Amino acid sequence: MNKRKRVVARKRSPRIPKPHDYVNWHLPKAAKANGHGDCRLCGGRCCTYLVVQIDRPRTKLDLDEIRWWLAHHNVQVFIDNDDGTWNAQFHTPCRHLTPRGRCRTYATRFNVCREHASENCEMSAAQMAERCFASVEDFDRYLATRKA
Repeated sequence: MNKRKRVVARKRSPRIPKPHDYVNWHLPKAAKANGHGDCRLCGGRCCTYLVVQIDRPRTKLDLDEIRWWLAHHNVQVFIDNDDGTWNAQFHTPCRHLTPRGRCRTYATRFNVCREHASENCEMSAAQMAERCFASVEDFDRYLATRKA
């Protein structure tokens, strides 16, 4: 009997960034598929965090609350470049995301996932938020420039 060794090409799984890398995902742009972000190339990045729009801080108590959020691991606050809205971003991967960045429940995925259009993909974005705070120190530096 002639035994042949079967050669299997190993596919490299996409690099899932560490939390401190999340801010920089927008640069450089990912390869495009039909003019939009290609989900097969990014490792399901939109499935690794939640973004919640928050009220623009108006009082010292509001500012202190944002500082408290930023004292926690895997939390960032950013001001959207397009419309100036304030957002809190929580880096917490979906439980259905595989280590290769694919959805285990794609056929029955949540409606919010189903409605997330590739043209809204952060991989297609031209740039990241210019005012993004990953720590209390980042936010304090921003506040110091606002007072000057």
